[in-house]
Amino acid sequence: MEQNKNKWRKLLTCRMTAAAILIGLQMALILTAAVKFAKLYPLYRILSAAVGIGFTLHLIRSGRSTAYKLVWIVLILLFPVFGAAVYLIFCGNRLSSDSRERMMRIQAEYRMPVPEDCTENDRGTRFLQSAGYPVYTGTETVYYPSGVEFYRSLLTELEKAEKTIWMEYFIVSEGTMWDGIHRILRKKAADLVDVRLICDDLGCIGRLPRNFAAKLAEEGIRCVFFHRFIPVISAIQNNRDHRKICVIDGHTAFTGGINIGDEYIGHDAPFGAWKDCAVMLKGEAVLSLAGVFLTMWDYITGENSHLCGSVEGVKCRGSVQPYASCPTDGKDTALNVYLDLIDGAEKYLWIMTPYLIPDEATVQSLIRAARSGVDVRIITPGIPDKKAVYEATRANYSRLLESGVRIWEYTPGFLHSKIVLADEKTAVIGSVNLDYRSFYLHFECGVRMTDTAAIPEIRRDFIRTFPVSREITAMKTGVFRSLFRAVLELLSPIL
Repeated sequence: MEQNKNKWRKLLTCRMTAAAILIGLQMALILTAAVKFAKLYPLYRILSAAVGIGFTLHLIRSGRSTAYKLVWIVLILLFPVFGAAVYLIFCGNRLSSDSRERMMRIQAEYRMPVPEDCTENDRGTRFLQSAGYPVYTGTETVYYPSGVEFYRSLLTELEKAEKTIWMEYFIVSEGTMWDGIHRILRKKAADLVDVRLICDDLGCIGRLPRNFAAKLAEEGIRCVFFHRFIPVISAIQNNRDHRKICVIDGHTAFTGGINIGDEYIGHDAPFGAWKDCAVMLKGEAVLSLAGVFLTMWDYITGENSHLCGSVEGVKCRGSVQPYASCPTDGKDTALNVYLDLIDGAEKYLWIMTPYLIPDEATVQSLIRAARSGVDVRIITPGIPDKKAVYEATRANYSRLLESGVRIWEYTPGFLHSKIVLADEKTAVIGSVNLDYRSFYLHFECGVRMTDTAAIPEIRRDFIRTFPVSREITAMKTGVFRSLFRAVLELLSPIL
């Protein structure tokens, strides 16, 4: 009984609960104001019609995706005053102009030069090069199909650090995984290694104590939080740092879908067996991920860091091209990397993603690939971490299945891997989900690999995962669930 009381006391006093209450009160105030204004009926009808038409025309002319515009048009036409008020608050999927300019300026400072000996010339490579992410031919790649294998290797490489350890994670949670990492970081900081940690504040809310950064500072570890979450309704809260990056001494780096939390290494399993993956890079390409980290660090702290020296390439086959995706540059980098792989696949296209909530362009690309004879397969979670998002994911099954796309659900538990493999030649692995938030709202990262040693390992991981997943051949649902999924599909751009 006492344990339950403590649990409820902790829930009621935690920062997340307070934030939810404050945001709820703000929404209630907006709705109340709209209802009271509606009592002035003649004036309300004229104004609401003008607002509805005006905002609809504005949305039609905007450069946002059709699905995103449709959600807001429906909301504004149904509830003109309330919808317009909410739109003015949430409409931005970009930072303020000042923040955007500062981010772009910092990005330009860390823009990597294109190596003169680059021989890669395909469309996807050229697109990323134009965005400031060169292709490297002197980088070793090692693929980790589970969090346990990744964690073991991460600890080993952290122990070797002599100059710098730079980490950037959406989620950092206290527990066994963090304890192992923290022990090494504390020791390295005492040896005057430059240890820095970036956490996303919303991703870590409820997971870390309020004095977390201060405690680390006492140990010589510099920790900063991206976009401190303030319980005020604001579009800026949509833009989160969803990246997972660790750069060690400028020559070794990790990225993928794995955050720092016990569920990622199988010590805590609220959603069954947790399936995730990561990749380690050693060599020249690490410079690009170091630049991505420093861009975010300088943006948050206002410092002027320096990306010093160069990294010697290692002898290995294939090419590697790390990249970042930002809601500040208007390039939709993550989306275009995915579209290039889908449109370029000739034999097969295999995807693992925790959330299948693609925009219309991605859906059409997947449908075209399947109808043209490409073996398109998608693996999603069998046990969801968020039920509404799971239903939104399943709402997209029918169109894809009817077009020849094959879909599996990972039965042992929750699948958090984010991989696209095309033709046993090219793969992308990183922090990007197949959904609107990753494509348009979040700061993301990834690695595009061609003919590297990691590609066969990724294929083997898919082949091992299909037998422990159930193939979905048809979607039969009741009337109410179908209606619920239809609503979720409409709202998916702003979920």
